[in-house]
Amino acid sequence: MGLDDGPKLAKAERPGQGRGRGADLSCRRRRAGIVNMLSYDDIMAARERIRDGIVETSCPGSLGLDPTRYGRVHYKAEFRQTTGSFKDRGSLNRLLLLDRAQRDVGVVAASAGNHAQALAYHSARLEIPCTIVMPDSAPLIKVTKTRGYGARVIQTGATITD
Repeated sequence: MGLDDGPKLAKAERPGQGRGRGADLSCRRRRAGIVNMLSYDDIMAARERIRDGIVETSCPGSLGLDPTRYGRVHYKAEFRQTTGSFKDRGSLNRLLLLDRAQRDVGVVAASAGNHAQALAYHSARLEIPCTIVMPDSAPLIKVTKTRGYGARVIQTGATITD
């Protein structure tokens, strides 16, 4: 079954019609028979699991966007995480789900920046060996910080996909 062989959708239900890229991807996955959606319970379990390893951040309201035009807009201040991005949450959650044998082997990831730093930081905290593959073009600050957090960094290729 191809991605386009699913049921025909009414115009308002078509993927990508005002619901964002994630909704489009979910719809394509569902039609392709891939079902791995997170439940509310999954999210609450992850929240509990990572609670002691992340910074609780605020959601300040926007001062620059007109609420009569855009509604109330709030920003999640994830730049306050230890490594400066929301990547701390997912990286830590995944590391905490590793069993003992997987922790002993360690983790390997390809990233040019924020994910590399978050994985390196939390791996070091949890004493899990970490290797990050970064492109030669990765910003020096990202490479330096990732190494500084304790990861082994291998730089190769012009881009992250090489």
